[in-house]
Amino acid sequence: MFEVNSLFSLPAYHMAVINLLMIVAFILGLTVYRFYFPQKKINFLVLVIVLSFLPMVSHFRKGDYNSGLVQNASFASGFFSSLTDGNLVPRWAERLDTHFGYPAFIFMYHTPFYMTSFMHIFGFNFVNSVKLVFIFSYVLSGITFYLWARKKFTSLGSLLSTILYQFAPYRFINIYFRLDIGESVAFIFIPLVFMYIDQLSKRFSVKSMALGAISLWLLIISHHAVALATVILACVYVLYLSWKKSLKVKVQNFSVIIIGLLLSSYYWFPIIVESKYVHIRDFTQEIAFPTLQELIFPPYRFGLLFQGHNGEIVLPIGYAGWMVFGIGLIVVIKKNLVQKYHPQTTYWLIAFTITLFMLTKYSSFLWNVLPLIGKFQFSWRLLSIMALITATLAGIIFDSTKSSKNKYLLLISTLTIAVLSTILNWGNRSSNPKIISDAQLEQVLPIQSRIDYSGFPQAVPIWVNSEDRWGDLNVPTPINILSGKADYSTIFRNSTLHEYNLNAQTPILVQENTYYYPGWKLWVDNNISSIKYTDTTDPGVMEFDINPGYHSIRLKFTNTPDRTISLVISIVTGTLVLIVLFKQSRNTLNPTKLKIGVSTNST
Repeated sequence: MFEVNSLFSLPAYHMAVINLLMIVAFILGLTVYRFYFPQKKINFLVLVIVLSFLPMVSHFRKGDYNSGLVQNASFASGFFSSLTDGNLVPRWAERLDTHFGYPAFIFMYHTPFYMTSFMHIFGFNFVNSVKLVFIFSYVLSGITFYLWARKKFTSLGSLLSTILYQFAPYRFINIYFRLDIGESVAFIFIPLVFMYIDQLSKRFSVKSMALGAISLWLLIISHHAVALATVILACVYVLYLSWKKSLKVKVQNFSVIIIGLLLSSYYWFPIIVESKYVHIRDFTQEIAFPTLQELIFPPYRFGLLFQGHNGEIVLPIGYAGWMVFGIGLIVVIKKNLVQKYHPQTTYWLIAFTITLFMLTKYSSFLWNVLPLIGKFQFSWRLLSIMALITATLAGIIFDSTKSSKNKYLLLISTLTIAVLSTILNWGNRSSNPKIISDAQLEQVLPIQSRIDYSGFPQAVPIWVNSEDRWGDLNVPTPINILSGKADYSTIFRNSTLHEYNLNAQTPILVQENTYYYPGWKLWVDNNISSIKYTDTTDPGVMEFDINPGYHSIRLKFTNTPDRTISLVISIVTGTLVLIVLFKQSRNTLNPTKLKIGVSTNST
């Protein structure tokens, strides 16, 4: 356990005072350090890490603070259980819908739950594992953005842009109000994709290509909607960087995206192919848009609180983000205000404008006709890349500013606004101090996922009547004998393999209380047999006929052709990437064999 049971067990509004005191202590500590060590340079990366921990203190409150936290912990528990069953890529969530199960993990993100599984191995329960992932993903995203920014801007410009990325309002909405662990983890990898694209645009390197592809792979399996938005922005960015360069250079620059897509094909290809088998379309028919007013000014607590009194969420871009955009427009109009006009200023301003347009209802006609993005469900998922855009724009404008006085004015004012305007949102409103054990999670999710949206109902198979799932809440026996007479015993059962011995005295109809989905196969006495799943009484539940006699029954969830093909593509691509990285590391250790990278500055 890592909760602090006194100071940080305070209610959220009291936590706001604690947050303010921590900011004051941070500033005082920095002042004292400069006073006693005036000659020492401040390590801005350390500064980013320390400052990033401050908004995460609320996670140290005892217990849970939102039903979404318990939901994430329940999924983390199911994911870990599937891993321990030997499924390196979990797809079937056996505990959902009172253990009828459905393929939630085909359509859900994976990276966050690999991370929670890693935490759990070291003894943390699943609720605390989820909290730790929120904490470390937030801090790591600051590190990865700073690593990119430091290659792009001056040290102060890097600090400014990183703080804007870290303190974008959408970050805290995801972490504390929506509890979207996938989007929160995705923020780690977005800057890395752009960092390696930048490196490839300057000088081709197989190492940059491979690491960039791995970053995109991890981003895609963190949250596919955020990844899609990032890929679109990255493709345009690559075209911008290599517009006047040769076709070869363009292909080299696109290699990060191409290889990243191939690496992750085992994840996204089944989602595209198999969406027709689940109820996901019932949840993505219309796109929800924030109003322009809430993008500018939240109506709660003088525009400083992003959640209303009844739990309603508003989604602002952030005052610092708007300020940076406004200054950027002025710079474009009056280029004499800067010492050197940065050529990327226009690109990022256009990116801001287009993203802003796509966030609003005025873009609804595009959402309805463009492929794939219509599955976003909420346009405000684009606030993830808006955080990147405004942060990058801030670094560009800072480094372009002429006078030192104006630079420091911009730095201090932007940092102050970015940090203090979010301080009321560094924690959820209420906290339940009761500790939820892993055993309780195993008991709660099967029933809770059937009576509300605690599960992932988008992934329920279409032949299951979604309006009838709230009927019998009792956990069923593994097998029902619907007609005839027979005895059975369970030999082995985990999430994806069910084995029974069955002694039928008459011809029987067996109901195996698991939802059918492509991939489930039945063997009777080692012979493949047919499965029925369209019974009007229990639609979607697997049934099969058995003749009299003693039989061994084996049901297994296997890969379909689309899963198998995409998995092979990913494995082959991953193997090649590892070989490339291995050879690169050997060349690095043996300078006599080191190959010189290919410059991409020539046309």
